[in-house]
Amino acid sequence: MSSLVLPSRPLSLARNVISTPNAYFWSTPIILALAIFLFVSEAPGVIRDYQISQNPLVLENGDVQNGRCTTRKAIFTDCEARLVYNYGGRDYDTEVEVMFVDFHTGDYETGLVISADHPELATMSLGLDMLWNRIITLTVFVILLGGMSLGMIFLGIRIWRVKGQLRRPAMLTPVPVEVTAFDRKRGVLSITYNDKIAADKTGRSAYTRMKNGEEPLIVGEAKGKAIGLAVRHGNTALPVLLDDRL
Repeated sequence: MSSLVLPSRPLSLARNVISTPNAYFWSTPIILALAIFLFVSEAPGVIRDYQISQNPLVLENGDVQNGRCTTRKAIFTDCEARLVYNYGGRDYDTEVEVMFVDFHTGDYETGLVISADHPELATMSLGLDMLWNRIITLTVFVILLGGMSLGMIFLGIRIWRVKGQLRRPAMLTPVPVEVTAFDRKRGVLSITYNDKIAADKTGRSAYTRMKNGEEPLIVGEAKGKAIGLAVRHGNTALPVLLDDRL
């Protein structure tokens, strides 16, 4: 790279030299929606059972009807049932559902438990037995899915910000980048790369598309990965991968 002589004046670059992966536009809202759906569907039941656990009362004459558990992916278990009972001279009829992670095979035994303080709150004893399992499972998946979606939103904002900065003239500095993935479809070469081997590395990944026979400027190889030549435009967060015609 030391033999590469770049113009010694500030230059602006085209916005489309940095691209946003198409998957960002559909996967981000889907992942975020999954996180919201999981929280909205499971959190009320977890909160209800936590309240019951503070002062539980087992009803021996309670009726657990239509109880059913379904295991998915060998570890995710959903159990649901209709709970019918009488307490304090009042009849109650409610449906509950609990989700937890378990490697158990076979049937589950459960009874009916209510809150002695709030008898309208009822659950299966299985839900209380698995309460901390459910709390941890819900927390992990909401944080994981929510974090993924927020991370993708943040990366999308970074890409759009960089694309705006490229229009303003700045000095170009050559940097090596590692080509981590590429895919050619319908005459378009999609390339993912990062600057983790550059002297001013950030470890951030960038994405670009090349058309009409354009190929990335490959200058070497390291640990089985192709090393391409890119330029950093001023102090932008992402380098720009050069093609073989600069």
